[in-house]
Amino acid sequence: TPSATEVDTPLPMQTIPIPDCFSQPTRTVPSSGNLQPGLYDGIRLHRDAVLEPGLYCLTDEFYIGNDSLYGVGVTFVLLSGGFSAGTGLIVLSAPMVDAPPAIKGMLIYLAPGNTSEIKLVGNSSSSFTGTLYAPDGTIQIGGTSGVNPTYNTQLVADDIKVNGSAVVDIVFDG
Repeated sequence: TPSATEVDTPLPMQTIPIPDCFSQPTRTVPSSGNLQPGLYDGIRLHRDAVLEPGLYCLTDEFYIGNDSLYGVGVTFVLLSGGFSAGTGLIVLSAPMVDAPPAIKGMLIYLAPGNTSEIKLVGNSSSSFTGTLYAPDGTIQIGGTSGVNPTYNTQLVADDIKVNGSAVVDIVFDG
């Protein structure tokens, strides 16, 4: 097994326009029921939750602990604050077709200048599909051999951390 070697690989800079979050309806997190797309101060969930398809803009962090979260066809835009999903059953996927104002193929977007972290753990049945974009932030993904979430993602970040003891295949196409 060769030892790891750190290599700086310059990538072409490409910015992705920030969706117009402030034209979205202002929302608060309901105590029960599904969450609707819109502009939130932040989302801290301490219960199982379902996200309706669409664009979720946040001016502060997104957090869910060990509860379940299901959202298909969703894009999260974090203007500030990070995104943290714990060890519950998490199934999140970006829109696979054009669905404005959500971004096709984009799951989590940290706005340029947001130096926060996207942290995804999940459990063995969890899955994350879509690009994780944090040009000035950090992406941390992990798992263990007994906890193997599926990441069908493209990772774009200032810093990427992969932790745990799971088997991880990274396909890099420079």
